[in-house]
Amino acid sequence: MPSEDVIKAFKKFDKDGNGVISRSELSMVLKNLSDTWDDDSVERLMNKADKNGDGVLQIEEFVNWLFAALEVDPTLKDAANLVASCPEEQGRMIGELFAFFDIDSDRYWNFKEADYCVVATEGKHLDEFSWKQMLHVAPPEFVDKGKQALSLEGMVWYYLNPEFEFNIEKDYLSVFTKVKMVQELFDFFDLDKDGYWNFTESWECSFATDESAGQNHTEEMFAWLVNELMPADEKSKGLSRKCVVDVYCQPMHSRFEMNIAKDHEALQVYKKKLATEIFENYDADKDGYWNFQEAQSCNKETGETTFNEEEYMTMVEFMQPGNEDKSKGLSKETVVNSYLDPKHQQNALKDHKRVHWPK
Repeated sequence: MPSEDVIKAFKKFDKDGNGVISRSELSMVLKNLSDTWDDDSVERLMNKADKNGDGVLQIEEFVNWLFAALEVDPTLKDAANLVASCPEEQGRMIGELFAFFDIDSDRYWNFKEADYCVVATEGKHLDEFSWKQMLHVAPPEFVDKGKQALSLEGMVWYYLNPEFEFNIEKDYLSVFTKVKMVQELFDFFDLDKDGYWNFTESWECSFATDESAGQNHTEEMFAWLVNELMPADEKSKGLSRKCVVDVYCQPMHSRFEMNIAKDHEALQVYKKKLATEIFENYDADKDGYWNFQEAQSCNKETGETTFNEEEYMTMVEFMQPGNEDKSKGLSKETVVNSYLDPKHQQNALKDHKRVHWPK
């Protein structure tokens, strides 16, 4: 005999009270619960749950769908073996994604943490009904019933199990593409390389990505941000790299309305502007190329190593595109692009400051 709670749940679906759930009733409730449900997913669910094929769900079929374990491939029923068989690269991605949203670092996702992940990867909220289903279907050894939470191993089980439509490659890229952009942004303005933004570094980022925001970015505002976001034992250091990543990428910080795609694009424009000014400052003959003397003059101001003329021409041979006149030295485009390419590890802001900041 179904419990009272199950009967109440059934009645929520059975809108006309005729004792069965039609396809349209099922669709209406699921789509109201979450906009992740579309016609195809409702159809697949209906076909799986409607065991007698009469086009509606009786209460027995509803109970089996809601509470019975899904029918998975027998080779996957041993959850421990499935998790142990996780390929190394997939395991790394799942672990990093899980840790990123495991806010309290307890190796479990509660509903709020799982919701953060869904918002970040799908742009939609997770509904509690779907979360409770996930907890019920997952192997019990991976669920903390008291916390209503799912362990890291539980998420590995979901990602590896072909019965579910989880895609770690897609989810990982959607989160960590943004994370890498934030890290690039942070590192560019962390001029002292201490892993924290002080006020000046934070202000320079604000000014570079949005000049009007930079003008409003006061020391008082920075102090408030540090007090609001940083743990007590790190407040004196400023904003950490992790903190800045979280503000941009964690849905729980959506009130700050940070947009890394916009700010990263603005960063590239800013880098190009600084690099162009550096090049033009040392292009004494204004021919659009740095000869050895011009390149050496810049290097004396900004470089930590020295080079002779032969070494410079080797550099030109290596860096200058094949269609450029290598005898003239490095072109403006080559120098600017070298500042834009993270692999070259040149910081246009740091070099610009050494040359003529502010201009």
